[in-house]
Amino acid sequence: MVVETAATALKEVFGENAGMLHIVSFKNGILKISCDASVYAEELRLREQETIDALNAHIGSAVIQTIKIV
Repeated sequence: MVVETAATALKEVFGENAGMLHIVSFKNGILKISCDASVYAEELRLREQETIDALNAHIGSAVIQTIKIV
């Protein structure tokens, strides 16, 4: 459930660039995301806390603690 909800929330946070981000898995508070290009990975790193906050707000609880780019 977290993965599907997070995928929807990523579209709201990153807009059209969300298609370049792919959620791989979620376990123990860590959301793993792969990126199609390094520029998107860098943007995700820069906006990590903003993204975590938005995803958790969309999910309805603070389940995501960290984003790991794989």
